[in-house]
Amino acid sequence: MIESLRLWEGMNATVQGETGFRRTGIVFAVESDADIARYETWLDHARPYQIDARLISGPELDRHIPGGGSRWKAALYCATDGRAEPQKAAPAIAAAARRAGAVILTDCAVRGLDRAGGKVRRP
Repeated sequence: MIESLRLWEGMNATVQGETGFRRTGIVFAVESDADIARYETWLDHARPYQIDARLISGPELDRHIPGGGSRWKAALYCATDGRAEPQKAAPAIAAAARRAGAVILTDCAVRGLDRAGGKVRRP
């Protein structure tokens, strides 16, 4: 997660285009005590990596999901998570790949990859 966010933070510069990436935070609503326990276990594994995530409920949950506190028991909230806009990111990444020599084929199935020297190569 941390490496992915680091890469996405610099993606516009890397591809020299707009990907629509923004750090927006993310909320995963929780309906049951079993889900709460599952997210608590996940948080135990995430803590060593300093992932900014925590369980929220009550008024804090209502701030992120208005009216959610009456429907959901809690939520896993990660303030530093982000998202890109696929309709911007895919063309920007494809254009950068083309500039680097990639050939992009659409409307066809991938049946295999030709590789040499640890890299995908052009047939």
